[in-house]
Amino acid sequence: VNVSALANDVVSANSMQQALYSEQTGSVLSGATNLVIAPCFLFLLACVGHAFFGRILGGVLRLVAPQLLTGPVRLLGLALPFALVIYGGGFGQLWTRVERGALKLPGLGRELAGLRVVQLSDIHAGAMVGPRRLRRIARQVARLKPDLVVVTGDIINAAPHEAELVAPILGALETSLGVWACMGNHDYFVDGERVVATLERAGVRVLRNRGEVIRRGESAFWLAGVDDTWTRSE
Repeated sequence: VNVSALANDVVSANSMQQALYSEQTGSVLSGATNLVIAPCFLFLLACVGHAFFGRILGGVLRLVAPQLLTGPVRLLGLALPFALVIYGGGFGQLWTRVERGALKLPGLGRELAGLRVVQLSDIHAGAMVGPRRLRRIARQVARLKPDLVVVTGDIINAAPHEAELVAPILGALETSLGVWACMGNHDYFVDGERVVATLERAGVRVLRNRGEVIRRGESAFWLAGVDDTWTRSE
């Protein structure tokens, strides 16, 4: 029996088990942290909104119509910022807005006329945007029948393992010219290299300060992606 090889196998197995345990622990802690941080952030946002806009509105009312500064109005002014933040954080973020527009590019070849590009931005996959909503977004994209999908930054929210939620869903989108992405600041706040690797394993091609030629027949154009300039100054 090769004792040295057996010992190495045991060490490798232990290392893999420790890495898996560390990953699972990190995922749990990240999720728990998000559940704590998100409400605190929303509460702080509401407080700032109340302090800032409340003073402005109160000052305007004192000058224009001081008789309106009654108890119920003051109570409404106190509750409104918190109600808006609760709506935005709990319900408004569940809606995905689709905007349509036409681009006319001089010199574009005939084969590229009518090219349908879908841009996804600020997905923030993670605690608040989980697999269920990601699949719903994917179904919305599929209904648009894109030739090309571009994902423009902030793909994940706060942890590198969140890329494993969104990457397979993005990579499975059906297009004739592929799914492409560039990185945002949230993607680099964590392990950016790991996020890129996860995306590319799923078939999402990441453009980091470079471009690729996209061809259809005899026609072509350059598709370029620029890294987030805040977190990647080089």
